[in-house]
Amino acid sequence: MHLNFIQLQETKCFRIDVLAMAMAVGFLFYHFLGASSEPVDIQGLALSKLMPTFETLDDDWTERKIIYYVYPLSQPVSYIFPDQPDPEAFKAFLIRRMQSLDCESLIKAYYGKGDTAINSGGHHLSIYRWSRADSLLEEWQNILAKAPLNQEELPDFGDAVCWAHHGLFQALAFRRGLYLVKIECGRNETVFGLLNLAERVDDSLKKGIKKQSPQAVIED
Repeated sequence: MHLNFIQLQETKCFRIDVLAMAMAVGFLFYHFLGASSEPVDIQGLALSKLMPTFETLDDDWTERKIIYYVYPLSQPVSYIFPDQPDPEAFKAFLIRRMQSLDCESLIKAYYGKGDTAINSGGHHLSIYRWSRADSLLEEWQNILAKAPLNQEELPDFGDAVCWAHHGLFQALAFRRGLYLVKIECGRNETVFGLLNLAERVDDSLKKGIKKQSPQAVIED
């Protein structure tokens, strides 16, 4: 069986397809996609395959790393980046968060562009997957309730999209099928990074949706 390994961390100047990462406690993590590389429906899409690579992004991206995931179709079913001081406690927090959302899977990655050493150019991309449309729509309504009133010049992504700026961050959120995508960056950044990441993720989702029956659009 052909196994597709996720790239857990890479930089533009030096990339490694990480087959294993040694943790401080001495365990060796191997992450591979247990599902078929050709999904038969949107639920078969591996979350890791939705994360854009350098090859699909604009040229000014310099860093990409998976921060964490909780993903039942992988082995192991979770991964926490090693800089977390208490990975088990953080994983328990993520699982409680997923239970509160009635969420099936989630993954979060960091993308850097420009001078990330001075905390500039950082973007966070999160993808959630639900097994039930009503739970997804409930979370979407929560996002809309907290969203800024000014929703002008919305980009055309997903089945529904909104600006979700908050505090010191500007953010974009959209949903397609049973997936919810959130992308955040600092207020001092342009929106082009948000749009580039969103476009690539939405393209991957649309390609997966084409492989299933047409009732993928979920109405509010």
